[in-house]
Amino acid sequence: MDSIDEGVVMMIRTNKIILVTILVAMLVAIASLNPAIYAQNYSLEIKETYTIEKDGGNLYMFYDVTIHGVTTGVPDKVEFKYPSDFIGGRFLYVKAFTDIKEKNLLKTTVVRGDVDTIVTVYTSGLDVSEDTASFKLIVFMPLAVYQEKPFEYAIDIIKYPATNIPIEKVTLKIAPPLNAKPEEVPQGLEVSQISPSGVKPEQYEIKATFTQENITYTDQGLPEVYKVILSNRDTPNNVILLLKGTEDITIKIYPDGEVRYTYVYTLRNYGYDALTTKSKITIKKPRGTHDTYPLSLLDRELESEDAGTIIYVNPPYVVLENMTLQFKMIFYTKTNVTNTGLLGEELRYDILVKPTVDFLIEEARIKVYAPDNTIVEETTVYNFTRFMDVSLDNTVKVNMFTSLYENEFIGIAIYFLIAAGGIISVYRAYYLLAYRRLPEEMKRYLREMKQEIKLMEELIDLEDRYLKRETKSKEYLKRRSQIIKALKKEMKKKEHTKKELSKVAERNPRVREALNLIQDMEDKWEEMRRLEEDFLRRKITPDQYTEERRHLLTEFRAYLKKIEGLV
Repeated sequence: MDSIDEGVVMMIRTNKIILVTILVAMLVAIASLNPAIYAQNYSLEIKETYTIEKDGGNLYMFYDVTIHGVTTGVPDKVEFKYPSDFIGGRFLYVKAFTDIKEKNLLKTTVVRGDVDTIVTVYTSGLDVSEDTASFKLIVFMPLAVYQEKPFEYAIDIIKYPATNIPIEKVTLKIAPPLNAKPEEVPQGLEVSQISPSGVKPEQYEIKATFTQENITYTDQGLPEVYKVILSNRDTPNNVILLLKGTEDITIKIYPDGEVRYTYVYTLRNYGYDALTTKSKITIKKPRGTHDTYPLSLLDRELESEDAGTIIYVNPPYVVLENMTLQFKMIFYTKTNVTNTGLLGEELRYDILVKPTVDFLIEEARIKVYAPDNTIVEETTVYNFTRFMDVSLDNTVKVNMFTSLYENEFIGIAIYFLIAAGGIISVYRAYYLLAYRRLPEEMKRYLREMKQEIKLMEELIDLEDRYLKRETKSKEYLKRRSQIIKALKKEMKKKEHTKKELSKVAERNPRVREALNLIQDMEDKWEEMRRLEEDFLRRKITPDQYTEERRHLLTEFRAYLKKIEGLV
């Protein structure tokens, strides 16, 4: 009996050993298939840059994240946890990527809860370099600034998020707006003025470094929320503002490949200060812009300052808290439109649309018009931020034959090009032989106009100097009289030619178009002269004259630009 019991015990022991061996083998196999689950040696190093914007009241949190300990594999995900009272009910934009141009995007998710908001970046596809893998994360929160009391603004921050992988080191930098002085910051953060002493505008920086020894969380395992107080006692064009709104974006493609963007902005001022006519709205130009026109909705030119890739626009009126600001910008570019088709009778556009303002654009309505003014593309983008791109690409037909003039030579030339199988496109033929072609007498008339236009520009320059008090009244009136006399002489010389061209215009629509443009330009010139007479006779105030003159000048120069494009 004892021998039987011993055999049973031995068998049980043997089975246990076999079972344990199988379990260990299974665990090793699973661990080898998915080392991220079982690896315990991961740690994070995070470089944080928090940027607080003057306009828009936005908070941008930029994270450079390095994962250490990835020799056996990269974790599936990295989670960033924020207290929900820090995020609030605000719109949240997140974007994770691996290269500086933000091309190689990583999948992200945002889950909001009553206690925390979790941003997850899925990292299993990251490249490994020695013992590390890295990525970048942007977290954007609009309208994050609020007012504490007059001239003081506050913004809630966290020193670091809570993460699912231990943080080894955090380097934090907070960049307040220019001229905003940090008055109160959380313990452990240092304030330094990085602009030279006495230099305006002043620029400050808040910095701190944290390691495993001094990284702490609340009982809920979440970071604490702190407050940064900023003071700003500068003029209204430097105060922190809260702006968001909508955009209507119209894109018109012309037969020569030029593109006109028209942005109509509707921005609401949520506080806490007024936008004045001296405030500056920062607009970023689309890539390749060669002309910019800031206008009110009444097509009056707005005060602005062109600074290269950006333009600063002064609001046309005072915008108090909870009021709406509306204006528009027109940009001209000649990029991303090419000829396609067997004979180049199509235009292929590949346009990247980005917001031109840093405010949160809740709704952007975009329309693309073909050369014949038909809508070829229409889309609406919600929560349009400066990190987003909208790609528009399509091919539109250029109906060349219905656009050609009734000109026998042109018809024969294009017929010959098609019949001969020439590689030259109908598009080029259209421009070289038709759209750009004018009778010699029309070209001669336009050449003769150069002296007339030169005198007009000289008079405009003279008026500018007079309004700035750079020219004395007596000198101004004398030179003005000389220029006007010379102008009348130039116009009189061309009267006969103009009458002859009017007859040609009856059968040549291009000549008719040119003469209409010249007439519009001359009508606008006469309006400017009548306005100047009213000013000199003191029928209007200097401010009225300056405002109306600026509007007329914008239209006058627009006509000049079109006339120059005729030849």
